[in-house]
Parts: sequence; C-alpha cells; structure tokens
Amino acid sequence: MAFSYKNLTYDNPSLPEGVPDTTCSSGVGKGWWPVVQATHKLMLRICPEYQLDQVKEKFGGLRYYWGMPNLYDKMPEDAPEDWEPDPADAEKYERIYEQLTVLADLAESICANLCETCGTESKVSNQGGWYRNQCEDCLMGRVRR
Repeated sequence: MAFSYKNLTYDNPSLPEGVPDTTCSSGVGKGWWPVVQATHKLMLRICPEYQLDQVKEKFGGLRYYWGMPNLYDKMPEDAPEDWEPDPADAEKYERIYEQLTVLADLAESICANLCETCGTESKVSNQGGWYRNQCEDCLMGRVRR
C-alpha cells in the first residue's frame, strides 16, 4: 500500500500528521514521514506518557529524540526521604524503556536506507560538505512520479 501525501495539510509542513510539533523539532522530509508516524503511534501505544522531544535529519540520518516519565515522578508527596519505587514497577519501567529504545533505533535504521524526500531506496552521500540521504532523482532535482 503506497503512502500518499496529496491533499494533506499540517501546521508544520516538516512533520507528518499526528506527530506533535515540539519547540525544537526541525522536521524531516516527506519520504521519512511514514516511518516517523508509525514509530510515534507505536511508542504511544506502549507508553501513553511517552513524549516526542525532537525529530530531525542530521548527517543524512533520522534522529528521533524522546522521553518518558521516570519512576520518581510517581513518588507520593508524603514519601519518606529513603522512598524507592516498587521493584515490580522498576522492572516494568525498564521493559517499556527498552521497547521504546528499540523502536526509535529501528526508525533511525530504516531511514538510513530511504530517500528523505520521496521514500525510495537510497544511501547517504556527501554533497559539498553536507550529508544528504536522497535518491539520485531527488538529488538531481528530477521529479519522481
């Protein structure tokens, strides 16, 4: 099933629908939007408190920065100074953190082989000191249909 960008409008033209426009997001090309969208949705499904901090291109690759609340955020107000989270909660937190890390790493790995502009197979190249991840057609400015 092909992803279509026709007739879609967003508040930030550099981010796909459903992905929050964080204060420090620079966004990415439309070729990576399906990966960013899917990653964001999966991470929210695993951890509704997860937060996307930044999504951008750097050195021709996707950078997906995220966070989640830590266990000490759930500390009761009247907790003693030596309060520690329940070990079962700590194990659950660790599993969730590992799952989210795998998803973010996977998104970055997938985009390493996709043209940021159109989403076809490509590789990172150095263009006059700038690293770009674009297919030959997009790099040369040819329109893909």
